[in-house]
Amino acid sequence: MTPFLPNPETVRNARTATAAWWALGGALALWLAGDLLWLLAPERRGAFPDRADALRLAGYPVACAGLGLLLRARLRGSLGATMWLDGAIAAAAMASLIAVAAPGQGAAALAYPLGDVLLLTLAAGATALLGRRAGRAFVLVTAGLALCAVADAVRPLGAIEVRAPLAALVVASAVALPAARARRRAAPEGGAHVALPAAFTLIALGVLLWDRQAAPLPGAAIDLALAVPFLLVMRLALSLRENARLLGRSRAEALTDSLTGLGNRRALARALGDALEEARGGSPWRLALFDLDGFKRYNDVFGHVAGDVLIEHLGGRLAAAVRGVGRAFRMGGDEFCVLVPSERATPALVRAAQALREEGEGFRIDASVGVVGLPGDATDAEAALQLADRRMYAQKEGRPASPARQSGDVLLKVIAEREPALLAHTRSVADLARALATATGLDGETRDAIGRAAELHDVGKVAIPDAILTKPGPLDADELAFMRRHTVIGEAIIAEAPALRAVAELVRASHERWDGGGYPDGLAGEEIPLGARIVAICDAFSAMRQARPYGAVMSEENALDELRHGAGSQFDPALVAAFCVLQGSARERVSTGRFIRARRLSPEPSLRQRL
Repeated sequence: MTPFLPNPETVRNARTATAAWWALGGALALWLAGDLLWLLAPERRGAFPDRADALRLAGYPVACAGLGLLLRARLRGSLGATMWLDGAIAAAAMASLIAVAAPGQGAAALAYPLGDVLLLTLAAGATALLGRRAGRAFVLVTAGLALCAVADAVRPLGAIEVRAPLAALVVASAVALPAARARRRAAPEGGAHVALPAAFTLIALGVLLWDRQAAPLPGAAIDLALAVPFLLVMRLALSLRENARLLGRSRAEALTDSLTGLGNRRALARALGDALEEARGGSPWRLALFDLDGFKRYNDVFGHVAGDVLIEHLGGRLAAAVRGVGRAFRMGGDEFCVLVPSERATPALVRAAQALREEGEGFRIDASVGVVGLPGDATDAEAALQLADRRMYAQKEGRPASPARQSGDVLLKVIAEREPALLAHTRSVADLARALATATGLDGETRDAIGRAAELHDVGKVAIPDAILTKPGPLDADELAFMRRHTVIGEAIIAEAPALRAVAELVRASHERWDGGGYPDGLAGEEIPLGARIVAICDAFSAMRQARPYGAVMSEENALDELRHGAGSQFDPALVAAFCVLQGSARERVSTGRFIRARRLSPEPSLRQRL
């Protein structure tokens, strides 16, 4: 059995916390030793600094180191130069005030207050940085150090030395608390990050004004106060550089696909605009739109996490294939784009197509491509993308070698031999379904699956006797029940071809109703697969528009009225609305074109998202 191995970062944080507690304990020990020496050996007291002062003052840097280590154990990542400069500004401003409060008393009067201020500034700043993540332990440490400062303040009044014992008691309580987990440092939010250094700068400026307007102050106070504005300028410069870096990163992220690192749709729009400008100036370009074949099935079989890994891998290969020649982009999903100069397009696009091929046990990924010449085939970005999409989809449809197409063609041949009129109906339904799927913004592979389901949705009727299939009058209850088995029969037939299993699911659900009254499973609303809802609308419209044994031919307007009447009960109302636009008047057809273009180029929610 493999032993448990702790996270290396957790181990490092634990070691850092241990070192922090040792440092804080060492500082307390130094303070205690200095206090004891001062109390028990008064004959050894001398001019500053004597041995007691040396021990006490040595505790300050050790305590600061302990606080820094404790903060490092609580946070992942560096603190940043601006945070250290904020601490320096606060320390310089407070030290300037101390020098004002103890004029002419020398280093002995300044040493202890200055040490306390520096230590408390570090403790308070660390606590503010951690915020809610500081925990009780860190608050107790800060309280213990505050007791030290209070003890220093009352010492001149003749108080006994209680600093080290009280601080030790409080810090020991902090050590006894459970260890806190390290958290990733977040950038300070709100106005505190700006207000604190600004407040300390105002204190330093107040010291300088006091020296000018009221009375001359010690040189140490003036020097420390003058240091604050210089530190503030350094902090401002660092902040501006950091903001510029963050802005540059934000702009790069806005133009980059997060999964593959390629340019995204927005980056493609910019690059395409630049390429068109160059093309008009006599330097033609080629735009190639790639759509992965087989990726949807790969996702279904291996899962979306494996699909993301594959997309990332193929995106890296595509970028390497066109590096130094052109640029690669990811449009989203399983669609990629390549933009290359025309004179170097052929070898680059061959390499790009090869980079998007992958084969393994149980799967095969290939890519269909549509290529557009700029400016020969299109003179604007919108038209170029639409033409590339049409050419890519035409190639996808024309591939006879794919297992799905071969299996589907065999079944269509069976339908043609059994009932030629049924074949004409299924082809009509397929054309309508592909158009509606395109209008809803579905990707190429999904459109292909819906179109194939529309072609094969009636394949189960080959098992229905002619007496039922061609009966001129209404069917009785037994005949209707037998007729309704054709979707289940169709699913069983189609599912025998592994490449068509997704199509088989759509065929089974192609006669479900939006209100749940359909068959065979009684699905309702969005429980019905989107592709099946599309096929249901197109099947009903085609049936009303063709001569059938069990119904008269309807006009197009009457058929659309029937669909509108069934919206919300038999059909998905949003899809009915989109279908009516597609089949409507010339004005509505123009609106359809605008709708489709807006779907491709606009980040606004699409019909597909609302479905």
